[in-house]
Amino acid sequence: MHPLHKNIQNLNDYQPRKNLLQDKLVAITGATDGIGRALSRSCAEHGAQLLLLAKDQEKLNLLIQELFKQSSKDHHQYILDFSIAGETDYIKFAEFVASLNTYSYRFSCLKRRVHRIPARFTKLSA
Repeated sequence: MHPLHKNIQNLNDYQPRKNLLQDKLVAITGATDGIGRALSRSCAEHGAQLLLLAKDQEKLNLLIQELFKQSSKDHHQYILDFSIAGETDYIKFAEFVASLNTYSYRFSCLKRRVHRIPARFTKLSA
């Protein structure tokens, strides 16, 4: 057994604490469908504040409403279609992320990888 798992008898029985992601900002791309939607629900359930990215505003609004009923956190949303996004779109997105000050985790649930998404966003100079 891996040393990190020594306190867990059976990994299949692992249940994360409800507040595991409390005070964490989690960014999720492809948030409105499939794995991204399930991940959004799970992270919210475990206390995270979310930054949800998707290309469909209507689906994103519905997901935000659903998550607000689950937890009263003020989740963030950003519309971005990675299949057609260009440099200006990425700069605007980086500025938006910088305005949030920080994030803790980033997950990409895009159906296919179309662009390299920077692992870290840094404050842009004026």
